[in-house]
Amino acid sequence: MTTSIPNTERSPNRGRRLVIMAMALTLAGCIEADYRPSSNSPAFPPFDGPVEVLKKFPPGEHLMLGTLFVEGGLAVGESTMLKALREKAAAIGANAIVMQGKLRTSKGPDGTRTKIAAFAIRKP
Repeated sequence: MTTSIPNTERSPNRGRRLVIMAMALTLAGCIEADYRPSSNSPAFPPFDGPVEVLKKFPPGEHLMLGTLFVEGGLAVGESTMLKALREKAAAIGANAIVMQGKLRTSKGPDGTRTKIAAFAIRKP
């Protein structure tokens, strides 16, 4: 029977590699939410109820508050991005969002990013 002795010598670049891996994982899971209000959009208090997710604008009256954008790393799933859209919408007083298409993925200098957008609206 042979017993292996653990190698206690560490590579001088090991710490640097760990830092780079940690930064990559952080960027992959990071989410940014942005809101661009429509012109003449009134301010509302935050909405307390569940924000409805719609594929098209509802019939009847509604008020367009603005556009929401959410961007995240490759590791961020669609459900997490939808949750971020709903939270941002509720914070600005919207009670519904109208999706602007599907989740898009793009490659750039910061790696692969996923993006999604929606209109924030207030229904009566």
